[in-house]
Amino acid sequence: MKVKIKLDGQEREIEISGLKRKHARDWLKKMRTIAEKAKAEDLSAVGDAEEFLDYQDKQAIEFSSLSKEEFDNLDIEEANKILSAIGKLLFPQSKGESLF
Repeated sequence: MKVKIKLDGQEREIEISGLKRKHARDWLKKMRTIAEKAKAEDLSAVGDAEEFLDYQDKQAIEFSSLSKEEFDNLDIEEANKILSAIGKLLFPQSKGESLF
């Protein structure tokens, strides 16, 4: 599945795919980093995701189109937009409300 996100007028396509348990913790560390960059006050959703992964490995996602350098250099606005796109995919019932 691919996610398209518009950043500074440019459309960026982010590919997401299934993630095995051995990579799940690394993905969650990345997700926590994004949330921290977005200056989130409540990271409980990340903890909830950690518990969820214990039961549903196939539900995890990872960024496969962002290089480590691109990921490390995300600014707060980019991080917020990516979190919003992920939130809509993981929790469609949230209707786009901020989860982080």
